[in-house]
Amino acid sequence: MAPGRGKGKAAVRSTASAARAPATRSKRPGASTYTDDDVADVYTSMVAEAEAAEAASEHRPLKRRRVAPNPRLERPADVEVQSADVVTPSSPVSATPLAPVTQEPARLQTVQDSSESEGSDLEFEDVDVDRVGNVSDGSVDGIEDLSIAVEPESSTRKSALPRRKPGTAVEKAHRLLVHKLHLLCLLGHCMYVNGRCNNAAAQRHVRSVLSSKTVSYLNPKQNDTQFQRNRSFMDGLEQAVNNFNAEYRVTGSGLMKPHWNIDGDMPEVRETGLTPTDSSDFVLAAKDLEGSQDLGNQLFCTLLRSVGVDARIVCSLQPLPFSSAPKSSTPSKARSTPNRVFSAQTSSPIKISSNDDKSISNSKTIGKVPSVRRRLGQPDFAAESSKPQVVKKKTKSAPKLQYPVFWVEAFNEAQQKWIAVDAVVTNTVNKASKLEPPASYDLGQLSYVIACEDDGTARDVTRRYAKAFNAKTRRHRVEASQNGAKWWKAVMRFFRRRGGKLDREQVEDAELAQKEAREGMPSNVLDFKDHPYYALERHLKRHETIHPRREMGKVNAGTAAKPRLEPVFRRQDVQVCKSADKWYRVGREIKEGEQPLKHVAARTRRHVLVDDEDEEAATTPLYAPFQTQLYMPPPVQRGRVPRNVYGNLDIYVPSMVPPGGTHIRHLLAQRAARLLKVDSADAVTGFKFQGRHGTAVIDGVVVAEQYADAVWAVINGIEDEMEEEASRARSLMALKMWKRFLTGLRVAERVSSYADPSAESSEQMADEGNEFMDDAHGLLLGQADDAPLITAGQFTLTELNMGSKPTRKPKRKHDSDTDMETLEEDEWRLL
Repeated sequence: MAPGRGKGKAAVRSTASAARAPATRSKRPGASTYTDDDVADVYTSMVAEAEAAEAASEHRPLKRRRVAPNPRLERPADVEVQSADVVTPSSPVSATPLAPVTQEPARLQTVQDSSESEGSDLEFEDVDVDRVGNVSDGSVDGIEDLSIAVEPESSTRKSALPRRKPGTAVEKAHRLLVHKLHLLCLLGHCMYVNGRCNNAAAQRHVRSVLSSKTVSYLNPKQNDTQFQRNRSFMDGLEQAVNNFNAEYRVTGSGLMKPHWNIDGDMPEVRETGLTPTDSSDFVLAAKDLEGSQDLGNQLFCTLLRSVGVDARIVCSLQPLPFSSAPKSSTPSKARSTPNRVFSAQTSSPIKISSNDDKSISNSKTIGKVPSVRRRLGQPDFAAESSKPQVVKKKTKSAPKLQYPVFWVEAFNEAQQKWIAVDAVVTNTVNKASKLEPPASYDLGQLSYVIACEDDGTARDVTRRYAKAFNAKTRRHRVEASQNGAKWWKAVMRFFRRRGGKLDREQVEDAELAQKEAREGMPSNVLDFKDHPYYALERHLKRHETIHPRREMGKVNAGTAAKPRLEPVFRRQDVQVCKSADKWYRVGREIKEGEQPLKHVAARTRRHVLVDDEDEEAATTPLYAPFQTQLYMPPPVQRGRVPRNVYGNLDIYVPSMVPPGGTHIRHLLAQRAARLLKVDSADAVTGFKFQGRHGTAVIDGVVVAEQYADAVWAVINGIEDEMEEEASRARSLMALKMWKRFLTGLRVAERVSSYADPSAESSEQMADEGNEFMDDAHGLLLGQADDAPLITAGQFTLTELNMGSKPTRKPKRKHDSDTDMETLEEDEWRLL
């Protein structure tokens, strides 16, 4: 409460009037005389009293200069003002302020005391304690400018979001590989779903949904006109959708588009309400007529097939994207901790609002009559309620799809076309354009639409549902990658119909091609990039150019206020150019008199300086394919093979083999040609780059055509000799092992003759001999599946040892050595 000012002002005015009275000298004897210092002190006190009187006057005070708010002082000031209500005065007259709870050491202190007594009212103004001693004593008028040192606002610069580095070639290849693998898995899932739609038990359960009248509409009479059959079939589809939608209960959503996660982020888990469904679950869902949105359209396809309608299940595949960047998770907002102050009587915390002065909602005194202490000026805060707040757990419901992933196509025999039907999500019939989600739809994307028939065949019908197939949809398909169209065509070949296309399939292909042709020119500049039919010059690559420059139209690359038109060219006029050396690597050379269509900056090597005089060498001329011709190497004359400056021959493609010559691809070709003493040249088929250095890859030789058969004969002879040498080495190894085996038997027999000839000792020696035989067998280096030796029994020990080991210095022979030689001769006689 604000203190009363009536009596306080009167007291101050009386004091001020006394201060304004003229000072008179005392004429009493003994009175001291005034000095200059005394006069100055009296004058200073009078000025101070006058300032107090003016401050308490009823005149309007001077306005303070508005100062920009300091963010560091906003919160402490707010806390101080609200902490003034917590002050407990010691008496109605005098008050002892409590220490305000602030976040920073405050210099300003505000204390207010209110009392209903008739005593003197005190009013404390804001006083800067640190600045009291700095007040100048020489101020005459007492009016000074208020100067407040405002610190510059510490604007915390928002840390710029770390820019994600573009994906490397390895990452892009990995994402493309995962995209293809995911596509194959989804195609397998579609085949499984299509198979269970033919389940006889499920068809019996859902057949009761349709009435006999609706079934007759879906199967019109053949003797009716085309118009009547078409109208009857369309009416039957409408009734079937309405009946099924009224009976089926949706309990979940369906398949959703997956996203890549950045390293370190937790994968995003979405509640879809889907559970793995097998054949028994599918039959149970057909009996209860409840399930997810995807399962509903699958049951509707089962329903149409049960009444004799040629229907196929259509699935919009949702693979992992390969071109878009990984989706980053949304950063969570930091929760602000509220400031708290504690009352003087209780230790319970009281929340203080940092924005506006709000009442304390947790106090128990709300709605009660205030006590005496509260009326005196001290708020009586009660302790916070310790009753825990019951947090209600919000059950996350599965988000319902706004655009379907599965739907049905029914064949209309009257018009020989497929009718798109969505009986669960959009409840539409023959509205294919309503089934494509926009680009901003996060739960799904239409990039691959596969239609599966009851016999297991499948077709790609994406162009029927995509509004801008070439401009937008194609960029998210595998056809946008290198050789992607060929890969996708090979995949879909597994699902084609055996025995050729039907008439309705040919009509469907013509319809899809016509819809693609009606797409027209894109209106967005970005859609021209990698467009199969149109191109802009800004999107050309380094080695591409346009020739001839035939404009197909213009597109506005600016705004409506400031248009900037750019010409549009045909994609077939974009020429892929190469340098003369690159064309030579593919077996072509530049025609005589051709001028380059484009010059690009040459890629200079490191630590190589280009002189100013050699500016022409800093650019590389590029030529288009129509400026080249097939390279014709010089022919082989009189058995002599032509060579380049390096002494070899460039054979990058088969057409670069000189006329009259033969390219023999074999490692022994050069050795065979040298043995025959015929002219040959090494064939360089490419380069292998390691450590920024290119090394020529030599694959065989080029010889004259008349010597080719002789070279191959020598190569076969050399291979036979090499095989014979390998067999000889194996035979020598086998004989050495037999020698060791026989030696072991001889030693075992000699040792057994020294022992007591008893049964136990003989059995023990036999066991030891078996162990030795096993050990000897374990030392064999050969394998059980080795090919039989072609040299078995063809060589003696002396012949096998010839050239197998280097000659060593003969050692002194002992008696044991003589015995071993005698044993070897006996063994060879036995063999």
